[in-house]
Amino acid sequence: MNIVVSGASGLIGSVVARRLTLAGHQVLPLVRSAARRGQATVFWDPAAGVLDPAELEAAGVEAAIHLAGESIAAGRWTERRKARILGSRVEGTQLLPRRWPPC
Repeated sequence: MNIVVSGASGLIGSVVARRLTLAGHQVLPLVRSAARRGQATVFWDPAAGVLDPAELEAAGVEAAIHLAGESIAAGRWTERRKARILGSRVEGTQLLPRRWPPC
C-alpha cells in the first residue's frame, strides 16, 4: 500500500514508518518544510489548512496515519503550551478528511 504518514520523523512516527517500509509498503511522509519536499514526501501545513488532494491522488495514497503534533516532551506544560499541543493535533486531524475524501 501507499501510506501517507504525518509525524513520520517523530519518535513514534519514525518507528511506524520503518516498520511499514520493512513490511513492503510505500511510506510518504507529510512534511511542513518546503526544504524537505521531494518525490517521496507530500507537503502540508495544517495550521494554514494546506494539503493538496491532487498531490495525494498523484502519489497513489491509499491510507493515512496521523501522528503529527507538537512535542509533549519539550518543556514545561504551561496553559499556553497545552493549548499549542492540543491545537497542533486538532488542526491536522480536521485537515485530513477535508482535503482527502477517502478519509
